[in-house]
Amino acid sequence: MVTKLITPELVTAYWFCPRKAFLFLRGDDGEPVHEYISVISQRAERNRQARLATINPSCPRVDRGERTDVIAGAIVKVSNFEARFDALVRENHDGSGARKRVEPYLAVGTGVTTRDQRIRLAAAGQVIAKGLRCPVPTGVILNTAGKRARVKLAALSSTIDPIIKILERWTDSLPSELPPIVINSHCQVCSYKQSCAPGRKRRQSKSARSHDAQNHEPIATEGYFHRQPIVLPLQTEEKSKKADAPAIGI
Repeated sequence: MVTKLITPELVTAYWFCPRKAFLFLRGDDGEPVHEYISVISQRAERNRQARLATINPSCPRVDRGERTDVIAGAIVKVSNFEARFDALVRENHDGSGARKRVEPYLAVGTGVTTRDQRIRLAAAGQVIAKGLRCPVPTGVILNTAGKRARVKLAALSSTIDPIIKILERWTDSLPSELPPIVINSHCQVCSYKQSCAPGRKRRQSKSARSHDAQNHEPIATEGYFHRQPIVLPLQTEEKSKKADAPAIGI
């Protein structure tokens, strides 16, 4: 049975690879959770429990006598969109006439902030904006190093908006043809890696030979895309040189 809800995790899955999101929506059984994903999930849960009790977001309006509420474990659902948050921080602008502003918080199991975590947070922010009808300009990622990364969600709209439009069509009716595979480091921990392994190995070699070292855009090769550069399993997609693998998909 096709899953009808569009979640931040599904948006992130599509960002990793359209085929991954397609197979999930189609209801295909994947492999057991990869050990690395399991470890990162456990770290995220410990981080979540440790940080929720200490969330005290720095907001200039708090010092002006206005109240800030923290809602832990929130779920926002509107139409066929749903998002779960580790915390929603809501500012109440009492008597100011200004609109409420909320900020989603995401606790992760990595020591640095990765691109896919930002994608997930931005997609969650869009669900809040739809459901609560209030602006969601920023979100916060809490990493295991004890730091907060405040993310400007609007800057990621150009990435997630096209994905959401495609997923809206897919939740209504899945296409008859399989979407392309994007070959990247996430393939190593993807729960559907065996479904596309034979073709991926052939195309990976062919795509690598055809890749222009100056071009970092995905190259189409008979239904496969090779996103350069390919990174090692425990290397981030950030500019930082610290070792830490991309975070969870589905």
